Amino acid sequence: MQLLPGKLVALFDVRLQQWRAIEYIASAKENGMKQARAMLASVKTGTTLVLADLGYFSFRWFDELTDLGYSWISRVKENTSVVVLHTYYQAGETFDRGVGLGAWNIKGKYVVRQVQFRQGGQIRQYFTNVCNPTVLPMAEIARLYARRWDIELAFLTLKRELGLHLIWSSKSVVILAQVWACLIIAQVLQAIHMEVALRADVDAFEVSLPLLIEALPQFGLHGHDGIVECVRQGRRLGIIRPSTRLHIQAPEISPEHLIPLPQETVLCRQPCYRYQKSLDRPISSDKRREVHPQRDRLVAILRQREAQIKAVARQANAEQLPKAKVVPIKAKADHVQLSKAKIVKTSTPAVQPDPSIARPPWAFLQPLGASA
Repeated sequence: MQLLPGKLVALFDVRLQQWRAIEYIASAKENGMKQARAMLASVKTGTTLVLADLGYFSFRWFDELTDLGYSWISRVKENTSVVVLHTYYQAGETFDRGVGLGAWNIKGKYVVRQVQFRQGGQIRQYFTNVCNPTVLPMAEIARLYARRWDIELAFLTLKRELGLHLIWSSKSVVILAQVWACLIIAQVLQAIHMEVALRADVDAFEVSLPLLIEALPQFGLHGHDGIVECVRQGRRLGIIRPSTRLHIQAPEISPEHLIPLPQETVLCRQPCYRYQKSLDRPISSDKRREVHPQRDRLVAILRQREAQIKAVARQANAEQLPKAKVVPIKAKADHVQLSKAKIVKTSTPAVQPDPSIARPPWAFLQPLGASA
């Protein structure tokens, strides 16, 4: 860890393929949650969908995004317990339902949607706070979360195409100069990449960014406009080609097959973000113990002596006792039946979405060409 100069916490716009915010953290072990919260101030609430990996999976984080007015999608972390409150749709392994995050000691505040379907041999599960399946269908959830891979490709461009995999110096000032220079160049290249895609009227991922970076200097050496030539000769040079990205095939569920959410459903509850410590548990004292200066050496000697004594005893027993016949014994497993947890409905008034904002003007649901 001492060799790592730090880490970057980044906010990346997957529609425009542009960096929105970058913050450098000197400690590589530090959690980026605090910086991520501050970065959200650079984007508007109500029109932003947050996509993050499982490193940001937290009930508190999800509730904070909802309180601030952001929409979000996340994959389901393994062994996450939920309380099912309503099922919009279910057919075999495929379901779309409203759940409360956490069924035991740790609980989230708001009801979210949990969707699941099988693609090939893999089960895919997602959480989202967009609780209206007609606004954000299951297929759109899978398609949008797949775009989270864009930020991984953006970092790959920094490392592979712009040489950030090799740090030039061990001095923090020189390291930061290299990092910011690569980020500025990457920002310009990503803008050219999107411009070529728009002029060629193709999807952004049908334009090869590595080949584009290789071709632009060649066109510039001959006095040609690199963007114009990439659009004109892109298909012949292989810069524009069919996309190789993975397409997630999710089931399309028609609205008439969805069961509406009952009016009396409570959409929030009292949250609990950490285990509650028992008040009866005795508090350990902070008394300082005197430690012998050669304690570690004495402990090592004692452990070595103990191991020698046990080895001699085992060898003596093996020589004296006759070989015993081993008889397998079938162990009976104790089956523990867990009683179903009772869901107690509190007197909290039901929070229902306003019909006037049932379909907000989210930019991430609009085609890229429709934006300003």
